[in-house]
Order: sequence, then C-alpha cells, then structure tokens
Amino acid sequence: MLDKTTITKIQDGLQKLDGLLEYQDKMLEDIMRKNASADPTAPPGVQPDALPGIPPAAPSDTLQPVLPSVLPAAHSDTQPNNAPINTPPAAPPPAAVVSDGAKPGPEGSKAARRDPEKRMLAGAAFYIALVAIVVVALFVNGENRAPHNLFGYSLLSVLSGSMQNEIPKDSLIIVKHVDPSTLQVGDDITYMYSSKASITHQIIAINENYTADGQRGFQTKGTENSVPDQKIVAASNVVGKVVFSIPVVGGVFQFIGDNLLLIGIFAGICVMIAILYNAIRWILRPEKPGGPPKRHAAAGA
Repeated sequence: MLDKTTITKIQDGLQKLDGLLEYQDKMLEDIMRKNASADPTAPPGVQPDALPGIPPAAPSDTLQPVLPSVLPAAHSDTQPNNAPINTPPAAPPPAAVVSDGAKPGPEGSKAARRDPEKRMLAGAAFYIALVAIVVVALFVNGENRAPHNLFGYSLLSVLSGSMQNEIPKDSLIIVKHVDPSTLQVGDDITYMYSSKASITHQIIAINENYTADGQRGFQTKGTENSVPDQKIVAASNVVGKVVFSIPVVGGVFQFIGDNLLLIGIFAGICVMIAILYNAIRWILRPEKPGGPPKRHAAAGA
C-alpha cells in the first residue's frame, strides 16, 4: 500500500500532466490556425508544416506520458515482472599470459624456436674457439725451442725484452720464411742461436761474403741492447723475417702450451658439466600447452 505522501505526490504529478496536455493542445490549435491563414489553398485534412523552431506535433495516440519524469520514484520491496533487469557489464576477456621476453602469436613461436638455435650456435662457437686455441698453442713456440713451419710461417712467443720498444715481451710474432738474399738492414729477423733456441733481433749490417762460398752474414742487435750481438748470423741460420706481432697474446699461448695437459683436463670437465646441465634441463623441461604429455613409467611395471 502507498502512503499518503506518495498519493499526494502522484496527484500533483497528474495535475501537472493535465496542464502540460492542455498547453500542448493550445499550441497545436495556434499552429493550425496560423498555417491555415498563411496558406488558404492547403487541402483540408492535410497537416501543414511546423513552424521554425517548433517540432511537429505527434498524433494523440502516440503521445508518451511524462509521468515518469514528473513523479518521484516510489520505493518498493519487490520488482515488477515486466521491469528491466539491470545486468552488470560483461567482464573483458583475460589477457594472455606471456612469459618474460616472449610474444604471443606467430612472433612468439618464432622467438621460441630461435632460442634453442642461438644456444646451439653459442655452444658450437665456444667449442670451436676452444679447439682453435689449443691447436694454435701447439704451433706456438717460445724462443727456447725450435720453431714449427706452418705453410711457410712460424708462430713464436717473445720471452725477453731486448726488443721491448718494437716487440714487447710476451708478444706473439709471425715469422715468414724468406730467402736470406732479400733481407735488408733494419729488418727484424728470427735466427737459430743453437739447435733448440732462437733469437729475434734487428739487422744493423750485412756482410755479403761472410763465408768462402759467398754466403751472406748478418750483424744483429737488440734495440734495447747497447752493443751488437757477438756472433755474425749466417744466412743458413736465419728462420725468417718478422711480418706481424701482437702484444701479450704470445705469453697466453706460451702458458697454454706449457700447461696443455692441465688445461685439457679442465676443458674436459667443463664440457662434461655443460652436457650434464643441458641433459637435466631437457628432463625437467615444462610441458608445452597442447603438446603430448610426458611419458611416465607404469606404477606396477
């Protein structure tokens, strides 16, 4: 039941509605009369155009009541059957969960495929570099050993500082085997001091007929030494001419060559650890969505 206050408000609203309807009827009559006087030739029963600024009148049977906009809303504990049900808006679909560094869609799948390839390439590059270092170390000799001949070149490590201003100690030098007749004053040459030792010094003078058979002889000197070498270097003892040098690298290769066994054991341990690590990662890898499940042994097998 409605209380008296609500009934009073409804009555006031109905009175206001009657006043609005009467005002609308008067407006329609005024519009019809003005249009009829402005255009007497208009046929009867035809509604004239609305005046500027005034909307055309709607038929009486289509007039919408204004009661809901005039009357206050009555509170009720129950909802009518024909009342619209206010449903909450649909929640947006959840965002795709993407792991760090991955992208959804085709780009993400491509990146996932590239990651194993990058790891494989990085591992292959590491092992290739390791093997290359060991191989080079085998061909690098210190000046206390006879040099190897590798396609007309020898790799040597400088062990002293007699040529420090030009070829620092522990440098790696590349010596090219050349004809002694092409050597000139100022060239840095490597020559055999004994059957197992070599020296790299600079030519300061040349004797064209050092021996009876016309063999050349070379006077050498270390750029950091104050006096020339005591012995003349015969052409037959010359290994070659220094064509390139790299500081520090020679000492590294010399260390590897002197400790090759220990370094080989250490490298083998590192390789085994890397293989074991990758195997554990492969066993404990997470299942891919939509992929076949991992095989597990039967409980009673």
